[in-house]
Amino acid sequence: MSLFKANYSYKPKMLMTPRQAKKRSKIAEKRLETFMNLYIDFYKLIKLVQERIKKYYDFKKIWGTRS
Repeated sequence: MSLFKANYSYKPKMLMTPRQAKKRSKIAEKRLETFMNLYIDFYKLIKLVQERIKKYYDFKKIWGTRS
């Protein structure tokens, strides 16, 4: 018994053979390119936000704790 069948109580059916799965349609390639561009944009945005949070925290840590 596979782990998938143990978890979900059925065996998934393969609709394509591994050779067929290697072929991609033009629409799928376009969608993949769009998702990859979105992923890269979100990654850059997250890094920018992390840098700004770090600057804000460092500024508050240095200047905000003076008595």
